[in-house]
Amino acid sequence: MQYSLQVHHNHPSDMEAWNKLCAISGNFFQSTYYDEPQKFFHQQPVYFEAYTENQLTGGVKLYRWESRKLGIFSSAISKYAIQFGEIILTGLNENRLLQLINEKVNSYLCSEKIVKFTATGVYGNESLLIKLALNPNFVFRFNSAYVSIDDTFENIQSGFNENTKRNIKKAIKAGVIFKEENDIGKFLELEAKVYAQQQGGKPPSPDFVRRIFSSLSKTGKLQIHFAELNNEVWSSAFCVTHGQCAYYIYGGTIRNNFGTGQFLFSELMKYYRERGIKKFFFGQVAPAIDESNRKFSEGISNFKRGFGTEEIESSKKIYILKPFKNKLWEILLTMKK
Repeated sequence: MQYSLQVHHNHPSDMEAWNKLCAISGNFFQSTYYDEPQKFFHQQPVYFEAYTENQLTGGVKLYRWESRKLGIFSSAISKYAIQFGEIILTGLNENRLLQLINEKVNSYLCSEKIVKFTATGVYGNESLLIKLALNPNFVFRFNSAYVSIDDTFENIQSGFNENTKRNIKKAIKAGVIFKEENDIGKFLELEAKVYAQQQGGKPPSPDFVRRIFSSLSKTGKLQIHFAELNNEVWSSAFCVTHGQCAYYIYGGTIRNNFGTGQFLFSELMKYYRERGIKKFFFGQVAPAIDESNRKFSEGISNFKRGFGTEEIESSKKIYILKPFKNKLWEILLTMKK
């Protein structure tokens, strides 16, 4: 069996073939659809394409960034690369392809003199994150939570816990309605209200969220939904889809006693199931209680688990490949503040 690997900057050699490959595992973030939003952060995609007998059978995308403000000096000490989303594999000769991809990425990080590298999981599966020879300098562990929705909705609902079921019934009784409405202004207005209720809470960059919306709104990959009562918006969800997976990115709920949050997610699973989606991803949940962040580890995580989620271990790992250069960059950033 003959294997080969190609590296392409800015776009894959065959965009349609790459996106079809990503669709097999439903990995939106490794697809080309996420490249336009990342331009907001001036990040350049680098595609590592793995071939078996000249057929694209795997690969991974990294994003690169470096500061240009002080010319060559700042560029040399700030070079950063990130893997966001798992390595893509078709199921054919996976171990050999995984080895090939890891070797090529490691070689690339070295030859390009990358200062800092981050590998972040999205859908879960630690084995599909790039592995380096050295130990990471920082590790944040989490689980990726999802619900399989390729069943009758009655069976899906049977996995909800009693509190979730009770709140859904409460919302239905109160007359809460579910709306699909790709209104980014309305979504961001609710986000601001939600985070205003939280002490120390910081919403995602409105400009970045608008960038995602503007680049995806005409592709069919993005959906915004609301839960409303008496013409007031109480809950929202900003989701993306690719292949047979839907992924919840942003959203929130203004505190209320109507059960709008549970109702919204129940309706989302119904909505995506009717459109042929097989898995609905809730995003991150905490693997254990964290005393320093009980809001996430208990409140948010327990809310998501109320829908009977399955979980896959994942993580965010940061590697400092050039400690001296990284220290210089950190000092420079401190001086700029």
